[in-house]
Amino acid sequence: MDHVVARCLALTISVLRIQILADANGCAPLSEGKRLPRFVLLDLVSIGAGLQAVDQLNGLA
Repeated sequence: MDHVVARCLALTISVLRIQILADANGCAPLSEGKRLPRFVLLDLVSIGAGLQAVDQLNGLA
């Protein structure tokens, strides 16, 4: 794989993880206890860093 493409893919995956975490943190003020969401819906779990984001939300990362 071309190095530029590989770096672009890694950056995209990182940005997606950050976006999932930002969206989850945006939900916290909607709950009375300032809790993070219990469910995260993902279209494609084999692409991107969705599972890494969920692990981080659950304190496993």
